[in-house]
Order: sequence, then C-alpha cells, then structure tokens
Amino acid sequence: MHYKELPVSIYQKRFWLEWARNPDSSAYNVSAVYKFQGALRKDVLKQACHLLITRHELFRSQFSDDGNHNCCASFNIDDFYFESVLDSALSVESQIISLLNLPFSLTGFPLLRFHLLLGKNTYYFLINVQHTMLDGRSLAIISREISKIYNALISGKVLFSSNIPSLSEYINAEAELISKKNPEAAKRFWRKFLKGMPLSVALPGNTNFVSNARGSEAIFFEINGSLIDRLNCLASLNNTTRFVILLALYGLHLAKFLNQMQVLISYPKDMRPKKYKKVLGCFINNLPAKVILNDECVCFSDLIKAISLQRQQSSHFSWYPLMSIIRDQRESRGDLGRDYFGVGFSQANLNMTPVFLHGVEVHNMKLPWSHQAIYQLGMQYDDSLEDTILFKFEYQKNKFDSFMACSFVSSFKELLQKASIGDFILEDYLPLAGKEYQKLIYTWNCLSSFPVNKTLSQRFEDQVKLSPDALALVFEGVP
Repeated sequence: MHYKELPVSIYQKRFWLEWARNPDSSAYNVSAVYKFQGALRKDVLKQACHLLITRHELFRSQFSDDGNHNCCASFNIDDFYFESVLDSALSVESQIISLLNLPFSLTGFPLLRFHLLLGKNTYYFLINVQHTMLDGRSLAIISREISKIYNALISGKVLFSSNIPSLSEYINAEAELISKKNPEAAKRFWRKFLKGMPLSVALPGNTNFVSNARGSEAIFFEINGSLIDRLNCLASLNNTTRFVILLALYGLHLAKFLNQMQVLISYPKDMRPKKYKKVLGCFINNLPAKVILNDECVCFSDLIKAISLQRQQSSHFSWYPLMSIIRDQRESRGDLGRDYFGVGFSQANLNMTPVFLHGVEVHNMKLPWSHQAIYQLGMQYDDSLEDTILFKFEYQKNKFDSFMACSFVSSFKELLQKASIGDFILEDYLPLAGKEYQKLIYTWNCLSSFPVNKTLSQRFEDQVKLSPDALALVFEGVP
C-alpha cells in the first residue's frame, strides 16, 4: 500500500482529541440519508462514489496513533462501499440507525462509508463519515458531487473538472495565517470574556424526574413561509443576521426555561477563508456565546445587540482553538468537571440539500446522526431550502426526558412567533404557563441556593460548618 503524508489542521486535531477520549462513541458521526425510488443504476452509483474518493485524498486518509500525522493511502472501493438487503423482520429506520451508529477509528481505515440498502422497488443510500474528516458544509458538497458524477456517467458526458484547492494547500495556508496571530492577546480576551460566567448549565436534578436512560433523542420541527419572512425582517431591522436572531431566541428560551440568568452556549465557526470555502474537510472552531439577562437587557432587541456586539468583538480572536480556551480556563479555575460547554447551537446540514439523480425519485430522510449527542442540549437548524427552516433539538436522556423536551420545543416555537411580531420585555416572557411553569422551573429546578461550582466534598464541608453538632451518619444505632 502506498502512503502520502498529509498535514493536520489545528481544528482537526481538536476533533481527534475528542475522539481519543471515547473512541467507541459515535457522537461525532455525520450522516446523510436518501430514499431512492425508480430506475437506479447501482453499478453507476458505486462508480460515482469510487470517482469521488479518487478525486479527494482526504477520504483515503488515516491518522497516526498520536493524531499528529495523517497519511493518504491507495484504496479499494469495497473498503468504502457496501450493499445489503433490508431485513423484512425489522423496521427500515432501525436498520438505518444501526448503521449510522457504527463508530469509526481515526487510526483505522476507512473514515467514510457508503451503504446502499436494497428494498422492494426502493433503495436507501447512506453517507456516513467521522466529523474529523467532514463538517456539514462538506457533506452537502459531496452529496451534490455524487449526483453530478452519477448523472454525467448516465448521460455519457465528460466528467466535470474541479478547481477546488487541495486539502494540503488549505492546511498550509491555515498554519501560515495562525503563525501571524497573537496567542497571548487571544488568551487574555477569552479569559476576560468568560470571567464570572458559569461554564456549565445546571439541568434539573430531581431524581424522580431525570431518567437513567443512556444516549440521546432528537426532535425535528420546521417553520415556513411568512414566519421566516418576519424573522428575516427582524434581522434586517436590527442590522444583524438570522443566525444571531435564532441564537438569541434559543439562549433566552434556555435561560428562562431553566431559571438561570447566565447561560453559555457553544457555537461553531467555519474557519475557511473565502478562497477555500469549497475545500472538503472539517475546519470548525467552536466558540462561546454569553446570554446574560440583567438590568442592561430589558427588551429582546437589547439581547440581540449584546450578542451581535459579542460576535463582533470576538471575531478578531475566533481563530483561537477551543482546546486552548479550555486549557486556559483550567489554569485559572482548576477542575472544570465534565459538563463544561454542554449546550450547543449551530447552523448545520440536516440532510436538506437536494440531490437529483437521472430517472430516480429522491427523498431526504430526517434522522439523527447518532444516538450519542455531543451536547447535553443542542439546537441545530438548516436553512438551505428557500421556504423552509428545519430544526433539530437534541438532548441527552439522562438530563431531560421526553415530556420536558417536548415542552421546550413547543414553547420555543411560540417564542419564534412572538419575536417575529415585535419587540418585547424579557422579564415578561415565560416559556410555560401557570402551574406547568411553576412545577418545571421552581419545583423540579430549585437551583437558587445550589452551589453548582463546588465539589461534593466541599458541599459536605459547608454543611458541617452550618450544623457542626448534627449527626452525619448512624449505623445499627451507633452514631
């Protein structure tokens, strides 16, 4: 087997480290699923996938054991492409999800898989890749590229040429760009930005409420037509983007729903310069956004301005890798626990990218990429279609249950409507009504006196100081 050395992006390295912490997890799997009906040429589809892999050295790569090196190797299409007949005794969805949840080994081969499931007059085509290899933008590009190659082969046309810069060219340009930055200035900025902010979101702790279930669940919902138009007008009125509007709404809803006036939300930023927007790979840095409901934030328009200003100020330091931000926080705060940066928001490819195959009817399928979520709570949206925005709210089942998740989504949709009509006072906004709000926010979520930044032993010590003469433990009648 012949190998070619490839450079490793600093942002790829972050995802490699995440994988190394839990190599059996499928949390960082990224997928697209299509349902095909009609005269599909299976041999041509396989050939299209073969040509795609041939054109992009990224897909033929694997990492070294320490993640510092990446090698591109020769390949056999049968290492990447699989066909199987659907089991009629099992549901189609369960068989698809089972395949989507197969983990990847970043030090193994391959890091991209195509599955074609054969049914009666119906096919299901799965593209599954490890996030270190591709981000959502890249997944949409290769979905379109496969369809272009397939259609060219069917029609006998000359395959289109690609002028996309190579992976190596981009990563070398990235390294040169970062070498000109000032890491000490970035370190100071992010330390000041996060000072006094809780790095984790305290989720409900009632043991009768929180399930012991493992894994995650996702709820899909969409908005259309006039609501999108009104949200676009709101963005224009506030001289900002739709992303900022939706981020502000999600942050406000989360803060009110969980009865916490300060919430930190992680969001991704594509680090490709304009020249390299079509380079395939994963060049995403995650950055924190602050939602603070204080006296300076009276109306929703104030919150929009605050988040817009944050993004403007942080843009000069958005190159600073998340793993460096976390390292700096450990230096200044000590042990961060496990759930820091546990809430996410992103614009993503939720399989809304239209794919056209000659003679084939194609349907996009809305399925979660994995049963293991990256975040405790995460909201994604896909606005690649002109008249629809698809949302996915994903939650870890040991933090939320389905009732709370459905309540969260239902009231968030109401908030979208409310914000699109006009400005409103933040203090007046309640995500739930009456007894339901009282039960969820105060009865099940009594956090006002809960020391979320203390260890269990420190809490015991605090209680001893409050009641030094009280018995701590009695065993068989002996204190």
